[in-house]
Amino acid sequence: MFRNGINIGRRPLGKLAHAKHELPFVCNSCQHARAMASWHRQPGTRAKKKDKKPGVSPKRKELSMLEQVKQLEAHVQMMERSYAEKLRKQAAQKTIPKEDVTEEEKDLAYAALMAPPQRDAIFLPKPEPTEVVQSLPPIVQERLGGLELVAVQKPRWDVVLTQLLDNGGLAEMTTPEVNKLITCMDLEHRAHLSSSVLDMMKEGGVKPNTLTYDLFMLAHAEVGNNSQVKTLFGEMTQKGLSPTVYSYGHLLKAYSQEKNLVAASDAFQQMQLAGIEPNLVVYTSLIQTCINCKEFNTAWEVFNLIKFKSTSTAPDLSAYTLMIHACALTDEAERALDLFEDLTVRRGMEPTMEIYNAVIHACAVRKDFFPDAWRLAVKMQQQGLPFDIRLLNVLVQACGRTGHLTRARVMVRHMMDSGKEALQPDLFTYQNLMRAYATYSPPAKKGARQRELLSEEKQVLTQEEASFMPTTTDPQLVRREKNSMLGFNDDKIPFLDKPILLNPREVVDEAALIINWLRETRPEFIDTHMMNSYLDVCIAHDAFEDMKFTYENDMENEVNPFQAEKKAAERAAQREAKGISEEEERLLAAMDLAKFKRNVYTYDIAMSGAIKNRKLKFARQVWQDRLAFTRTPAYWMIPAEERKEMDFLAERDLIDALALGGYLGEAMERIRVLRDEAGVRWTWEDLRTVYVKAVELEDPEVRDYVREVTGRVPKPQLPELHSR
Repeated sequence: MFRNGINIGRRPLGKLAHAKHELPFVCNSCQHARAMASWHRQPGTRAKKKDKKPGVSPKRKELSMLEQVKQLEAHVQMMERSYAEKLRKQAAQKTIPKEDVTEEEKDLAYAALMAPPQRDAIFLPKPEPTEVVQSLPPIVQERLGGLELVAVQKPRWDVVLTQLLDNGGLAEMTTPEVNKLITCMDLEHRAHLSSSVLDMMKEGGVKPNTLTYDLFMLAHAEVGNNSQVKTLFGEMTQKGLSPTVYSYGHLLKAYSQEKNLVAASDAFQQMQLAGIEPNLVVYTSLIQTCINCKEFNTAWEVFNLIKFKSTSTAPDLSAYTLMIHACALTDEAERALDLFEDLTVRRGMEPTMEIYNAVIHACAVRKDFFPDAWRLAVKMQQQGLPFDIRLLNVLVQACGRTGHLTRARVMVRHMMDSGKEALQPDLFTYQNLMRAYATYSPPAKKGARQRELLSEEKQVLTQEEASFMPTTTDPQLVRREKNSMLGFNDDKIPFLDKPILLNPREVVDEAALIINWLRETRPEFIDTHMMNSYLDVCIAHDAFEDMKFTYENDMENEVNPFQAEKKAAERAAQREAKGISEEEERLLAAMDLAKFKRNVYTYDIAMSGAIKNRKLKFARQVWQDRLAFTRTPAYWMIPAEERKEMDFLAERDLIDALALGGYLGEAMERIRVLRDEAGVRWTWEDLRTVYVKAVELEDPEVRDYVREVTGRVPKPQLPELHSR
């Protein structure tokens, strides 16, 4: 039973801003024409007619500019028609059967090289069983003695190579025939067996060429063997083979995964010195490296370069996805929306699920762009693009940031009712749901105003949220979902039977119900981070006793291995006092729900709750628990700089708690010790609470000391001059 009387579980828990638009592609001749027109036009001629040169007709000038614009538009249309014709010819050329892998096929294969999030990028066509049989050279089929080993969905290529070794290996084969064999392998087997194939080629007298190394580098880059990619690239150059643009593409991808921008830049310069023209894939890989290294300005420079360079390097959907993803990392939702408009309106490209995921994520990280995130999600649904768990979690995360708890509850319910295993809520979903409880503000006004808010919220649920309803033909499920939208009468997740939570007590109660429900039914989703989120909910809604109860009864300190014997002796004494054996204690513990280990953030949250509610005794208890935590291995696993910063913040919180509790002398002593012995340089913001409390309690000693250590000593007053 909860403290508040609720029964569940076995353990209670107590405008779109104006942004700079990206410029469209303009060829060199057009740039020259525009520059000349700009040079002839005097500053201010558009805004100030009186500044125009005498004798020049304004109407004539305007017509001249319109003619130039029309010429530029005609030129751009001509270039687009030329490029479309080129694409048509390339498409027609692909229909001609060829024995070797063409350059065009490689270009298509590289299309998804670095697009976030990482997809199962297949750079060469994934062979079906029949294609594998048809692609295998006749000499390979002959030495296998049949097609049983390869005419399956997932061939065991290690077994295939063993069969080849028993029948002559790769001897008397040509390099193109071996390359065809390598192409038939899936990327995982190809990477795993690359050394074996190269050894077989050496034994059989077959010399690998550049394509051979490219195929192996491709596989290793895809599975993340970055060191092997660099090794193969070095072997290729040592043998005198000239790397291709694809070779450098694989190398750049390896550097991107290692977040090594310096090495990637060096490789890019080497490629240019070798006279190899970078293609879109290489530029995209370089952009990904910049983003991985958080060099966002450099990423934008590369992106703008490929936009203005030529039509062959014009950004594709993968490049746009990368840059929109970068906008999400830098909180530039305006720029993300500009890019989305650029690719959909100006370039007429059809946005993919990855594009929508990226732009919705960019809007979701900003509170002021929450409506845009929801609008784009509705638009995506209307276009028939499927939702995945990642996008749904982004929407729940947006609700958590903005405090839209009602929508978050609806989203979680829809995910559970979808009937699809891939859309079921996961740990990230429930963590963001808890955050929505913490940031939610219940309606403050009652009576008619509260009923009005309820009516408005129900209208939102029945209209805007309806687009997220899971599609089903089961009338009973549809009826249950409709009831869930308006009344939350579902038996899967213990939401309260209310469409909107009206007061803080209801918020805390429902959050507690969900935590206990997860502990009982989905323990894999409950961890220390989730419990910390619940503590935040309690503090945000002034439920100090619930927070304190959870901190003391559902969480415990990490075990100090150096005090294991002492703890064992204490437990033995406790068992003796209770009159139970060690086995009985173990059985009782198994019947109860396990406690969660506190981490450094647990103490920070609990201390903030103690300060907010002026609970000095509890603050001292939390401080002692934190001191014990500093003697455990978990504490020393925190990076040194982060540990130092968190220790200082904890000391500052304790000083605030002491000051608010009226213990100004003890607070001043801690300030002095930290200043004189630890070298802490106090600022006014650090000690503002102490100063305000000293003024309130009329303690001039503490007041003046705070002024002294923070450098806010008042200027000395000049003595008054009295006239005789």
